[in-house]
Amino acid sequence: AREPRLAIDALERVTAAAPDEAEGFFLLGRAQRMAGEAEGAEEAFGRALELQPTHSEARVMLGYLLLDTGQFEEADELYQELARRVGRSGTGRSYALVGRLGRVEALLGLGRVEDAKVQLENVRESDRELPTVKLVEARVALADGRPGDAVSALRPLAQSEGARPDVIALFGDALYAANETRAAAEVYERALGIDEAHPESLLGFATVLLRGNKAREAGEILDRAAAALEARIRPPRLTGQLYTLRGRAALEDGDEGAAREALRAATEIETAPAEAWFYLGEALAGANSPEARQAYETYLEKAPEGPLASRARRAIR
Repeated sequence: AREPRLAIDALERVTAAAPDEAEGFFLLGRAQRMAGEAEGAEEAFGRALELQPTHSEARVMLGYLLLDTGQFEEADELYQELARRVGRSGTGRSYALVGRLGRVEALLGLGRVEDAKVQLENVRESDRELPTVKLVEARVALADGRPGDAVSALRPLAQSEGARPDVIALFGDALYAANETRAAAEVYERALGIDEAHPESLLGFATVLLRGNKAREAGEILDRAAAALEARIRPPRLTGQLYTLRGRAALEDGDEGAAREALRAATEIETAPAEAWFYLGEALAGANSPEARQAYETYLEKAPEGPLASRARRAIR
C-alpha cells in the first residue's frame, strides 16, 4: 500500500499469469487508484466485474473511482444496483448503506440536491450516527445552503484524533461558508500539515487568502494545487475551481488578460463554480460589454440567489 507502483508491477505480472482470475484485477485496480492512474484502475475494476459479476468489492471500488473522476451518472447507476445487494462491504457497512450513500454523493455531483436529500432521509435510524453518514449529511447541508448544520456535523469528526485531510478540509469549507474565515484558514493549514499536497485544502486556503486580498500568496498556493491535481484523481469540478481562483487572483493583480484566459478555461468545465461566470464578466467588463453581459446573465441563471447575484444584476442594468 505504501508503494503503489511496486504493487502495480507485481499485480500486472499476476494478471498476466492468471488472466481469468477476478481478484488479481481487483487488487490491480486498487493499486492503480492509489497511484492516481484513473484509466487503468477503471479498466481493471471493469475486467474484474466481467470475470466475476458478483464481486461486490470491485463494484464498491469502481463506484468510488467514478465519483473521484466526476462520472456521476455512471456512479448513480452503479450504486442503485449495489444498494439492492445483500451482505456487507470490507468496511463492515452493509451494501445497502454503501449504495445509498454513494447515490447521495452522485446526485450531489449532478446538482440534484433534492433527490440527494430524499436518499439521505431513507438511511436507517440505526446508521445515522455512523461517521460516514455524518460526513455525507454535511455534504448535503453545504449543497443545500445550510453551512451551520454542516459545521455541527463535521466538528466532532474533524477534531477527532486521526481525522483524515478530506474530512478536515470539508470542515474548513463549512466554516468558510458560515463566514468563519479565520477558523477556516486554521483548519485548512491543519489539513496541509498532515498532507501538504491535499488539493481540497490547498484550494480552500487559496480562497481564504483571496478573500483577504492576498493574491500573490494565493497564487503560490494555487501553483501547488495545480501540481496536486495533476498527480491525484479528482473530479473536473476541482480543476474548474482552480481556474476560477486563478482568474480571481489575476483580476486582483490587475492582469485582465490572464484573468480572462483562466476564467474562460473554467467556464468550459460543466461543473465549475457558477462564480466563474461572474468573474469572467468582471474581467470582460472593460473590453467586451456584450460578452461580459452574457457572462453575468449566465451566472444569474446558474445561481439566481447566489452571493454575487446582486452585483451581477447591477452590472447588467
